[in-house]
Amino acid sequence: MANRVHLSKLKEGVGAWNTWRLGNPYTMPDLRWANLTGANLSGANLRWTDLRQADLRGAFLRKANLIGADLRRALLERSNLIAANLIGANLRGAFLEGANLIGADLSGANLRWAKLGWADLRKARNLSVKQLSKETALYEAELDPDLKERLKKDYPHLFEKPKTEKGKSNARRSPYSAEEIQPKWQMPSVWPPTCCRNKRSFKTSNLAIRKTTE
Repeated sequence: MANRVHLSKLKEGVGAWNTWRLGNPYTMPDLRWANLTGANLSGANLRWTDLRQADLRGAFLRKANLIGADLRRALLERSNLIAANLIGANLRGAFLEGANLIGADLSGANLRWAKLGWADLRKARNLSVKQLSKETALYEAELDPDLKERLKKDYPHLFEKPKTEKGKSNARRSPYSAEEIQPKWQMPSVWPPTCCRNKRSFKTSNLAIRKTTE
């Protein structure tokens, strides 16, 4: 899970976060599994940040510094990554459906098994056929004409519509476990409890509680 101190600092805003990063140049922030849905992180210094399986759906990451960031299996659907610096970033298995990557620098980025359906990769810098041929999903993705033509010629399967197994939902599993979502204690659905339905037993239970607390 995300480091609470790091996550709290990020929620103070990009300005406070970038100042903190300047003062702690050797700290590698841990934001694993962090819920950052719709967060405005434009211009944020997320260099070498651990963002594995973080929820960044709909987040604004325009011109963000994501050099060397670990984004394995991160949720980045519909995120704004225009002109983001993703040099050397690890996007292995990341979900980038509908993301806007126009002008993003993807030099040396790991895109193996990344889901890029409906993503906009036009004018993305340093993006190669080799990077996109690593079993990425490019259904309905927007690419520069030359790059798209070469990929369709040599790797046409990358543009196929994603298939769903019969009888199975294509909805992804929540990154949070049932124990983390549910409260630790819940009010009984019926009150008073079954053991205390009649008046006598209810009084007896109250008396027992008083004795234990005294």
